[in-house]
Order: sequence, then C-alpha cells, then structure tokens
Amino acid sequence: MPRWTKPAQKDLQAQLEYIERENPDIVSRIATQIRKATESLDTFPQLGRDGTVEGTRELVIPKLPFICVYRIKDSHVEIIRFLHERMRMLK
Repeated sequence: MPRWTKPAQKDLQAQLEYIERENPDIVSRIATQIRKATESLDTFPQLGRDGTVEGTRELVIPKLPFICVYRIKDSHVEIIRFLHERMRMLK
C-alpha cells in the first residue's frame, strides 16, 4: 500500500467529508474506488502521468474528478497530495 503523507490524508478526508455531506449514499463506493486506484500504484508506480511539479507524478482517479499526486521515494510510492481536479498543487 502506498504511504500517505499527513497533507494527503487531510486532503482525502476533506474530500470524503464533502461528498458525505452532499450525497452520503455514494461516499463508501467512492472511497473504495480511490483505494483501489491508489493501491494499483504499488504494482505500477509509473501508472500516472508526469506531475506539474518536478519529481512528482499524477494519477487521475478513473471516472472521478480527483488527482493523486505522488512520488517514488526509496523504491516505494508516497502520496503527497490528493486534490480535486480544479485545485492547484502548491510547491
């Protein structure tokens, strides 16, 4: 399983809390979809595209408006941000 930094964990939590407020019936399905997509990075770390910040990669979560920003560090995947596609990552 990829390692999630504290900022990425907070990003994910905020996104899921928002979804739960807007539509509690789908939050579990979306959380599962996000987990499956990010876990695929363990097997396929190059799956994402080159990131907008040097040294990062971005995995677009299929059929959802989320981007998982990560880097490969010491042979493992480290998720550094989890953003809605309309957000911008700060360096």
